Amino acid sequence: MRKFYYDLHLPILILIAISVVLYFRFTAEDAYITYRYAENWVNNGSLVYNAGEPINAMTSPLHAILSAALFFVTGNTVLSNKLFSFVLLLLSTLPVWYRYREHLHLQVLALILLFPPCVILWTFGGLETPILLFLATITVILALRPPPFRFNLLCVIFLLAGLAFLTRYDSILFFLPVTFYVASKARWVRDVVIALAGAAILPLAWIFVSIYYYGDLLPTSFYVKTPDGNLWNLIFNGRYIASYLLYIGTIPVVALFFFLLVPKHRTIDVLYRHFKSIWWLYIGLLLEILYGLTMATQHMMFSFRFFVPYIPSTVILIN
Repeated sequence: MRKFYYDLHLPILILIAISVVLYFRFTAEDAYITYRYAENWVNNGSLVYNAGEPINAMTSPLHAILSAALFFVTGNTVLSNKLFSFVLLLLSTLPVWYRYREHLHLQVLALILLFPPCVILWTFGGLETPILLFLATITVILALRPPPFRFNLLCVIFLLAGLAFLTRYDSILFFLPVTFYVASKARWVRDVVIALAGAAILPLAWIFVSIYYYGDLLPTSFYVKTPDGNLWNLIFNGRYIASYLLYIGTIPVVALFFFLLVPKHRTIDVLYRHFKSIWWLYIGLLLEILYGLTMATQHMMFSFRFFVPYIPSTVILIN
């Protein structure tokens, strides 16, 4: 039986490789905005779209900074971003895959759920999505360690949360419950305060730059892609999210889970114990879904982009 599950990896990996070939050339149009900022920073010394015009149109300052570094080293922003993003995807998925090494059937299932087409598409799409996927996944893996959390681990998790905020502001909804849980399981309050202060330096520095250099805390795109709480928009986005969760396999796996549990009359007890053990992950994913109801179909959010960074974390939750 073990050989059978190991053999199943091959066709799955072949399908993933085909998806990589198909989507490698895709680059979202908005990525070139970030790339122009990055290249201007390297060539002209100013993180701007047009020289002499300090306007912030970047939705991900960390992506712009990393793109500048990649351009400085390689001279090719587009290709270096694609290769860097693919490495981040591998570094994100390997720990999740390895987590189920003792349960090969779950390992195969995890591999399937980790690589729906939307993940591959946005890995090569040129936007910040794979960066946030990496930060979210590694943070969850670290938070799953047995408490109490030592000072060094606190610093790492809080730093990852700060970098996630610089990657996409709405990520704070996911990272707040995670960091709250980690802080609650720390050895000393002093450790939490010091780790939090250290992790806050970079976000606060960027807020200072945004306000005093660009003249606004938020990027210009926020004012034309503002989340919408209109009832019909919530319903439309809800249908979109539900259809995509069905399409990438999340809903079928959850339905199978209930199908296996209900005949044994253990559903409530198992769900309660599971929620109690990782409530912070449930809440983080729920907050992102609720936020998605207001903006999941906004510009450049096609193919489930808003939720792609949290797919590995969802795989951990349902496996």
